Amino acid sequence: MKKTFILGVTGFIGSGKSTLCRFLHEKYGFHWINADSFVHDLYKFDMPGYKKIKKYFGNDFAGNEGVKREVLRDYVSKNPKKLFLLNRLIHPLVFKEVNKKVVQLKRLSEGKNPLLVCIESVYFDDKRLGKFVDQFVFVDAPDKKILNRLKKRKVPKNHLQALLDFQRKNFKEKGTYINNNGSLRDFHRSVVKLLRTYGYS
Repeated sequence: MKKTFILGVTGFIGSGKSTLCRFLHEKYGFHWINADSFVHDLYKFDMPGYKKIKKYFGNDFAGNEGVKREVLRDYVSKNPKKLFLLNRLIHPLVFKEVNKKVVQLKRLSEGKNPLLVCIESVYFDDKRLGKFVDQFVFVDAPDKKILNRLKKRKVPKNHLQALLDFQRKNFKEKGTYINNNGSLRDFHRSVVKLLRTYGYS
């Protein structure tokens, strides 16, 4: 058994990435790193991500309180080239923050075996975030199920569908596939079965 095991959890919006990571955290003691939470901080007013968005995308996407995430999301969902530009701008910053967190966890866990970490992200760049990961798991579910889960987000259904369509078209599956189409208990069972293959259950 490796001293450090890092699982990359990816999948489309609303597929169940956070549900999987929460289960790993609560049941097996995994440290949960949500890459998107770093993006939220980087997008705050005058933070590095905010400055890059303002410089490369313009004032229409950067307000007095931070990056206008919904405006930016809708824009890049209709312009794939702009999405790749966005990834090139923001992913190095996210990588830096995740790296600091992983280093911190390793330092705090010295003498304890093993250190278990799950990193949640829609996208893993093989040259950055992907470098941390020992194994990947890809969470998916039918569109109808995903859209039903996202009702609470107060985002128009057609916008969510457009974003989901865009992600399915542009983001490839990565790692072991888990279908989150059944009950929560079934989903948890699939996760436990997967962990057994890694020797951590």
